[in-house]
Amino acid sequence: MEVEAATAWQQTRRFDRARAIVDAALARARIGAARRWRYSLWTSIDEHAGDITAAQGALATGWATSGDLLGAELARQAFEPLLRGLRQRL
Repeated sequence: MEVEAATAWQQTRRFDRARAIVDAALARARIGAARRWRYSLWTSIDEHAGDITAAQGALATGWATSGDLLGAELARQAFEPLLRGLRQRL
């Protein structure tokens, strides 16, 4: 939806509005990436402590939060390999 909005503003030559939409989306993406690593660290700590339920919960929370911010597909690409790796290590 943001891409469409930015494109529409650009087509009406309201570059300031288009730029603001893109800047906001990039800021959310950076926050999402930082959250991903925070959840991955929690997962690692929980896994090493032997709390597999908490490790899986951290990944699930990160996946859901990232999905809200970045969209389902990007969240899946970020978190599915981490969850798969955790399951394989078990």
